[in-house]
Amino acid sequence: MKLERWHRQLKYEEAGGTVMKRLDKTISLLLAAIAKKLLSRVISIERGKLTSRVALIRKRHKGSEEMDSKYDYIQCDEKHIVTKSEGSSIFTYDILEGNRSCRCPIRCEECNICIHSFSCTCVDYCIRFVICKHIHFIQQKNNLMNSVTEDLQQTQHNPSIDINQTEQHQIEKNAIISNLHKASMDSVMNTILTEYEDIGRLIRGLKSIDQAHYVKEAFAAIKIHLKSTDNATNLPSLPPVH
Repeated sequence: MKLERWHRQLKYEEAGGTVMKRLDKTISLLLAAIAKKLLSRVISIERGKLTSRVALIRKRHKGSEEMDSKYDYIQCDEKHIVTKSEGSSIFTYDILEGNRSCRCPIRCEECNICIHSFSCTCVDYCIRFVICKHIHFIQQKNNLMNSVTEDLQQTQHNPSIDINQTEQHQIEKNAIISNLHKASMDSVMNTILTEYEDIGRLIRGLKSIDQAHYVKEAFAAIKIHLKSTDNATNLPSLPPVH
């Protein structure tokens, strides 16, 4: 399926649905498509990926901040019971502590917990498998969770997890940028060489002495520019053609 998707992108998005007959245009099209892929990879590394589950966890975190006085909790050893009073009825949700050292990406950065840190008996956790608002409520309100937070912070600064991943992304990004710069430079150089060959053919066909002097002065200006400092950005002005 990935190969078919890549073939469809090359044929319809890049080539416009036309049949590519020339080899040079086909290679240029492939290089442009690969450059787009590499740029989108750099963008995804810098921006990060926000999945629907992580977005739902953030929404539940905001919901926990709006929980009113109807909610309360009771702590019993490693078990927490969140209660909700609604009229004459009382609803209870049991929350158990889980793997405190887990560093999976399904997490709430504000509470510094992941999906495996706690488990709850509500529908959000059991069916949707997200950090529900009851877990957020416990993490924010329970003072006994300070020891859990310290353990998670120590795990967060573990070089074997976070730093290695950051360094890996940085190395990959630098390699992609270097590759794109090299490909762009090669493309410009190929264009210059092609134009140089065309100019050579035109020079061999010159029949006017004025045009020959103009070409000589133009090449002298280009030579001066190439010998100048790298900070120069504009070529010297060329004399008009008579």
